[in-house]
Amino acid sequence: MKLTPLACLASLAFLALPAQAVQPTRSAPATALAIHAPAGISIYDQTDSPGASSVTSQNFEAANDAADDAAADDFQIPAGPGWTITALYVPGVYFGSGTGPADSVDVNFYADNAGLPGALECTSAAVVPTDSAGTFTIDLPVACVLPAGTHWVSVIANMDFSVGGQWGWSERAVQSFSGSAWQNPGDFFATGCTSWGSRVGDCGVGTDPDLLFALGGALTVAGAEPSVPVPTLGRSGIVTLILLLAAGSLWLLARRWTA
Repeated sequence: MKLTPLACLASLAFLALPAQAVQPTRSAPATALAIHAPAGISIYDQTDSPGASSVTSQNFEAANDAADDAAADDFQIPAGPGWTITALYVPGVYFGSGTGPADSVDVNFYADNAGLPGALECTSAAVVPTDSAGTFTIDLPVACVLPAGTHWVSVIANMDFSVGGQWGWSERAVQSFSGSAWQNPGDFFATGCTSWGSRVGDCGVGTDPDLLFALGGALTVAGAEPSVPVPTLGRSGIVTLILLLAAGSLWLLARRWTA
């Protein structure tokens, strides 16, 4: 087909247009792999029923500060001793313009506030996780001791979008307790959720109600005193003790004979 000069100019103008920059998005398809928490991370486990998507929860570089966002989900500690939480397992994926890895993660625990995250209870910043293609095993540098009741956990990946793309926390298709929460203070994603809101119901981020995670730790023994190590005697210590006892006995016998 013969092109007119006008058509040629229009084609050249179209080709000269800059490509639209890739930007952060709210979510991506979740991994299809089977998900199981590692042995030892079992004080609480909701890694069953993987959902359809993974949702953004990330601290971006300065150029994308408006996109900084956080996801959180709740759990309940039964009446009685609280929990001392030392580790987390968090299934997720990398998506968008890169494949990770995250530089580190921030882990925050919150009290419950009418079905959403409330006051901050524990925080561990810039923790380097064991990373398996976006699924994190996280050992907390300082244990989080929580009482019985409802609490929230938030995991945020620290990663530059221009280098690693995005990290998404994988959804759970069934809901335990309240549905998960989400916030984007800069409202980059135009959801209106500049503070904590119901992730699906209020913010429209993802489709399934909960997030996949497991917690590791132990029951907190109320009022327990810290254990004090008891010194033990080695072979030389035992010999020294026997010699001292023998010397003491001889001294007592000598005093009796001279009395």
